[in-house]
Amino acid sequence: MNLTDDDLHLLPTSMQWLAKTIGLPAVLAMVKTHGGLAPVYVPVKVTPDHYLNRLIGIQAFTDLVAEYGGDTIEIAKCERAVKDLLYRQIRKEILDTTQEVLASRYGYTVRHIRNIVGDVVDDRQAGLF
Repeated sequence: MNLTDDDLHLLPTSMQWLAKTIGLPAVLAMVKTHGGLAPVYVPVKVTPDHYLNRLIGIQAFTDLVAEYGGDTIEIAKCERAVKDLLYRQIRKEILDTTQEVLASRYGYTVRHIRNIVGDVVDDRQAGLF
């Protein structure tokens, strides 16, 4: 995912707070692996071999332990943010491929792809009119 800090409003409040603690890239990594699943236990001590260290990096893991060590945290699915990112990607890709290819790639109908891309204009065609 390529959310920026300007996109934090797309995340649920709990994930916004977590992003302020460990950073947006670390939150997105946790959403991808744990979003909507069982709560995540945060250990009280930083260990280099812990899976969260490998997932989010040592600095984010250290910050997570400092703030939430010993707690269990719920990681939201962040469906709104994920959907927004997917739609952005589709709008970007429509400039290089067809609606049919995108529909097949993402498991949508051509009509749904057409609705997603809406008013995206292919500048390569502008000179023809």
